[in-house]
Amino acid sequence: MRRKTIKSLTPILKWAGGKSSLAPDIYKYLNTVKNINRYIEPFFGGGALYFYIAENNKALLKNSIINDINKDLIELYKNIKKSPDKIIKEHQKFIKHFESKEYAEGYYSIREKFNGINQENKKIKKYTGLQRGVALMLLNKTCFNGLYRVNSQGLFNVPKGSYKNPSYVKSDLINAVSKVLPKISDIKSIPYSKIEYKKSDLVYFDPPYDPINETSSFTSYSGKFGKDEQRELCDKFNELDKMGANVILSNNNTDFIKDLYKEHNLETVECSRSINSKKDKRGKIQELIIVGKNFGK
Repeated sequence: MRRKTIKSLTPILKWAGGKSSLAPDIYKYLNTVKNINRYIEPFFGGGALYFYIAENNKALLKNSIINDINKDLIELYKNIKKSPDKIIKEHQKFIKHFESKEYAEGYYSIREKFNGINQENKKIKKYTGLQRGVALMLLNKTCFNGLYRVNSQGLFNVPKGSYKNPSYVKSDLINAVSKVLPKISDIKSIPYSKIEYKKSDLVYFDPPYDPINETSSFTSYSGKFGKDEQRELCDKFNELDKMGANVILSNNNTDFIKDLYKEHNLETVECSRSINSKKDKRGKIQELIIVGKNFGK
């Protein structure tokens, strides 16, 4: 298998709401803060901003915590940190298995074992441990539009994609990511409210976004994140800002969000959306970068 060297440190996974296009706009604020205690991302996802920081100012990440409510995602990051060589070896086995079959057969056989349910709706042995994370990487790169979605039973239900040459995760990217991730104990999967924040922390919140219309509301692996949850997050944002933490948040440019955070500094930016089942819903969209009024003080 030919290996290609990576040109930049990029996310391992394609993730809904990824911040690759928004990262430079957010980073310009982060890079102005002095005397940082820790860098914390409570809604980590694909980690686009984190990896952007790692390329441009690794010192910001000297003491960092990453967190996501998706336990499979966090276990993958832990295994990449702890055992990158084992992840790479297992990943190559999975790719070989996938490519030895017809696309659909290879995809759905892996998806069934990831869910522990076959096509006849019978329980089968589920991938566990390191294999589960490797399966997640492969499914992410071969499913429809790189979308992570589960149904009400918590089963990954995204259909196969149509890729002649899937962009599998490169081995050297896995090694590079392993080097910049925090230590294992600082890779967490707990509710964001349970993190023990401290004064002078630098905190970036990237929650499920407030929907721009009624048909785009967020219900996926993290469960419902509606208006009440947005208000609770705003309360935490205000609490941390008053405490002396440096807090920054991104969200959709909606009237609801602008009203919630009207006491703070709001910047409207355009960024690209690449994950949507409908092509006409992809492209440029307005988002907000919300900076705590005491940020950097």
